[in-house]
Amino acid sequence: MEELKNKIEQIFAHVQQAKAELEQMNVGKAHEELIAALSIPVTIDDEGLDFNDTVTCILTKDGAELVNKHQRDLQNIHPHGEYKTDYKEGDEYSGQFWVIVSLLPVFCLGQDVYIKNIKKRSP
Repeated sequence: MEELKNKIEQIFAHVQQAKAELEQMNVGKAHEELIAALSIPVTIDDEGLDFNDTVTCILTKDGAELVNKHQRDLQNIHPHGEYKTDYKEGDEYSGQFWVIVSLLPVFCLGQDVYIKNIKKRSP
């Protein structure tokens, strides 16, 4: 678990470094949109964020499509279950942090952002 936490911290450090480099380049509107996309705030209290913690995040357009596809897949496997499949950009999505992270593809610079404003939910 500690190794996974360290990897996530490294990813966020790389994102912040890439953001700083892009801010120095300043190449117009596309640049501003990319900077906004790389602004992924994560709220962690003094106790830290555990992968089993329940978090909320805001879905981007691509994130909503990703979650809807996942929910439809679950619905096909478990047809008697009730799964929300109409998420849209700006909707709040909640779940255990590890589940949300597992839905996301590997992050690479220039890739679309799927979630933003990750916040730990209070018990």
